[in-house]
Amino acid sequence: MLPLCVTTKDGTDGSLDKSAAAPFPMFVHNSEFIRRVADEEMKMLDDFSSGGGMARTSVAAAASAVGAAWHTPSTPVTEMPSMSSQQPVSARRGSGAAIVSVRQVSSAAGNGACGPCTSDSGAALATASTLFSPPKGEKAVQPTPYPVTSVCSVQDWSSVPRLGFPTPSEPAVAHAEVASQPTRDEEERKREDKWYRLCRGVSLLASASPEVIVKLRAVARVRGIPHHLRGVMWLTLTGTALKVDENEYFCAKLLRCNGYVTGPNAGAIAADVQRTFPGHPYFSDKDVGAYKLTNVLHALCWRNPLLSYCQSFNFLAAFLLLVLDDEERTFWLLVHIFEELLPNDFYGETLLGANVEQAVLEHLVEKKLPRVAAKFREAGLQVKTLVANWIMSLFVNVFPIATALHVWDYLFCRTPNPGERTPAHLEITLATLKYLDDAGLLISDDAGELLITLRRQTACLYDAAALVRLAQSMAITPKQLHQLRRQCKPVVVEQMKAREQARAAQLERRVAQEPRCARENALSSANAS
Repeated sequence: MLPLCVTTKDGTDGSLDKSAAAPFPMFVHNSEFIRRVADEEMKMLDDFSSGGGMARTSVAAAASAVGAAWHTPSTPVTEMPSMSSQQPVSARRGSGAAIVSVRQVSSAAGNGACGPCTSDSGAALATASTLFSPPKGEKAVQPTPYPVTSVCSVQDWSSVPRLGFPTPSEPAVAHAEVASQPTRDEEERKREDKWYRLCRGVSLLASASPEVIVKLRAVARVRGIPHHLRGVMWLTLTGTALKVDENEYFCAKLLRCNGYVTGPNAGAIAADVQRTFPGHPYFSDKDVGAYKLTNVLHALCWRNPLLSYCQSFNFLAAFLLLVLDDEERTFWLLVHIFEELLPNDFYGETLLGANVEQAVLEHLVEKKLPRVAAKFREAGLQVKTLVANWIMSLFVNVFPIATALHVWDYLFCRTPNPGERTPAHLEITLATLKYLDDAGLLISDDAGELLITLRRQTACLYDAAALVRLAQSMAITPKQLHQLRRQCKPVVVEQMKAREQARAAQLERRVAQEPRCARENALSSANAS
């Protein structure tokens, strides 16, 4: 269970434990080598940028050299394929620890919008900031944001148990994790063997063929993805790798031209970054996670101005950064979620799409899980509250880390082809309710107690394979989902109009009463004197 605090739109509190993260070991590295390689990379980028373009292969080679600096020669390194590589890609797990000092990358923002920095490795970052600074004669709208080009985290968090989050503090959750560990280890071993055979000699990322993507998506839906391949496969199977390849340095260029957003979104982003997994070392001032998260959220606001910034965005972006540790790839995966998987108006300014999804979920629960629907009615709890509590954060703050990762595998690969609207989030919600109901856990007739039961039991749900199998048994075709949304949307629009009219009438009455109240107060004061 992720340590976070979320207040949902219906006023319910989804607060979880904010236990401090366990300390991580300190390592040292040759910072002079890091600086030299980064400076060489920046020089190449400057040369090509001045010529009107960038050399993809040269940049990738330089980035690989920089990435190699984070490991000792004797340490096994996870082979991450180049985005422009046309060769078959293989990946193996890295078992060695990163050897970068957290003190030497203590604050990576340079003098950018994210704050000052005085670290030993900051020279590379300061050099990097010159690449995306405004041209001579132009003035940036905001201070130039911190551009991440070759600086990685001090730790490969995707290979750390629970993505680096501390051991669950709640006894029931900790017991469930320990009890399920042997089964999960065996499933992971079988999963790795299966994917090793599948990926042998197969080109991945931007080089993957449509036939390969369809085949691998089918396997990912059923078995999930091994943790050391997850980042590569998410990019490959969603088609995001091709977008990253075709739109090189899109985030950096977007922020260079526009700076950070202003207005209410700027304040909301700053506040959310501060409270995003505060106990995790990646988002502390000793690592680069907070700076990357800030850039991704601002770039997302510039990318789609009609997208209304929501509190859940920071958790979605942070979750992806822990797996990928890359701004550009995280940004494009978020774009894939918001623009291709979910309805376009799901996070709109009026949240019309989210309200429609609430109506769709209520209809599906009534049809597929009538017993659960009856229990919710008896407790006085509306099923649609789960859209705010679960779906808008895509279960990041609901399940244990291992289960949430498997759920995201299913989310990205639910439909045969990338880019199709997915019913995966609704299927997972239905499967979770059925799983808990079959276990006899939904027995309370009080709304508050039922919400607490849902929170506690989902935090202990480590059987991700069973959950995904249940989700597949609740299959909703894209055509059915489209029809349901079309049926529910007019009703929801009328309900929203009625609520808006009621609020406007109430405001008018309040405004009309203010002068009378003021006169009565003045008269009372005069009589009292």
